[in-house]
Amino acid sequence: MHSPEGQEIAAKNFIEEVGYPVIDKPDVGVRSTDTVKISNDADLKNFFASQNKIPYVMEEFITGDICSYDAILDSKS
Repeated sequence: MHSPEGQEIAAKNFIEEVGYPVIDKPDVGVRSTDTVKISNDADLKNFFASQNKIPYVMEEFITGDICSYDAILDSKS
């Protein structure tokens, strides 16, 4: 795991590659909980200033339709 300074450098390098906005989400537990959209340098600074000790995953922000499917199966399906 990176040091806090290393994490911030890695984040800046990633953002330099993909641009803003980016999504940061916890790499543990229910991953949608505490998900953060970072839109600029000020957001990034605030994120690292308030970040707790759990690991986060940074991803490129993409737009699109959200599709959800439900199914009920039995032991033969």
